[in-house]
Amino acid sequence: MKEFKLGMVLKDKITDFEGTAIAKVEYLNGCVRYEIQPRGLKDGNLIEATWIDESQLTTEGKKAVTGKSNPGGPGDRPSEISHP
Repeated sequence: MKEFKLGMVLKDKITDFEGTAIAKVEYLNGCVRYEIQPRGLKDGNLIEATWIDESQLTTEGKKAVTGKSNPGGPGDRPSEISHP
């Protein structure tokens, strides 16, 4: 099975739903799914992202989105905190 990278533009072979892979989940039974966020708006709102099985996805060779080098979250905390 081909493993895709987050940020790649992927397309569902069955429905032609296309968008950027924004998340990946691997279940205990081996099933791998990607959350795909399509581009654009519908009636001025974001189109809802959809989870699709890896086996249904293909890449069209479109340019991938690159993430931040520091995605955030808990960082290093100072060893001492001074109080006034």
